[in-house]
Amino acid sequence: MSSDDIDKFIDTLASPKEMVQYYKKEMEQLQKEIESLEESVEADKQKLLEIPASVLEEIKSQIPSSNATGVEDDEKLQAIFKQLQVQTTFSKIAFTDTTVKVMKQSQNKTISSHHIQGNSFGLDFSADFEVTETKIPEGEAVPQILAGQETKATITKLKASVDEQVQMELNDIIQEIQKTCALEPFLNGYAQYAEWFRHRENTFIHFKKEYESAVMLPQGSTGALLQFSHPDNNGAVYIVSWSIPFNLTGRTEPSIDLHVKASAHMNQIDQRNILKSAPEEFQKMLTSLGVEKALDSIIQAVAT
Repeated sequence: MSSDDIDKFIDTLASPKEMVQYYKKEMEQLQKEIESLEESVEADKQKLLEIPASVLEEIKSQIPSSNATGVEDDEKLQAIFKQLQVQTTFSKIAFTDTTVKVMKQSQNKTISSHHIQGNSFGLDFSADFEVTETKIPEGEAVPQILAGQETKATITKLKASVDEQVQMELNDIIQEIQKTCALEPFLNGYAQYAEWFRHRENTFIHFKKEYESAVMLPQGSTGALLQFSHPDNNGAVYIVSWSIPFNLTGRTEPSIDLHVKASAHMNQIDQRNILKSAPEEFQKMLTSLGVEKALDSIIQAVAT
């Protein structure tokens, strides 16, 4: 506190009324500082979670209305933020926007339209789906998961979109997912796929840099093919196909295969059947060495 502030404070001692006014101004200033700090903290939360304001408003709207104090409401928001962080950590999906619209509503049934979008390992996705929520008749036998609930919800329509980088590779499974309205398998499978996609991309980039004159990426670094041969091209080309399919259960099972394309002359002089046995031997190397070491070993053997 400066000497001027001290003088002002002493002057207020002369009158109780002036003391009240002084403290009132101090409290107002302090309140403004608190509000400014709260806005700064809220902004940091949004930046950390990478969730736009529209999503935060949607979250707030889902908090049940009650006579709770502001502190209690803030605690609820804090709990939801923590749930979102945990969900992103374990599901490896970050939701960036969501909207819900009630289309039809009656005493026993509610039909709502939902839109969600987000990303996983930098690969965007979105899903639009309809949910039909119906009241469970009293006494009706229900699965254990619905025990104690008054309604059951079913996804009746689903349209899923994925990042343009992976549309071609995932086209078939996306069509199946939309036919069966399998939203949860889509989200689980896409997260696993995205993780493997980035791993494959980084691996291909690494070997292209390591063996620049021998390695080619016919579909680019985000594609599924890695091709290599001797720099002088001795008549044999080796192609690694690394696909990342996921099924309607939401499980991803990467498949890595080696194919050899050789000229007639190379096949003729290959008396030990090295070219023909290469794919099988490569599978053994994958099992014993892992992807990176297996690739490095076979590329090094061919290119040097």
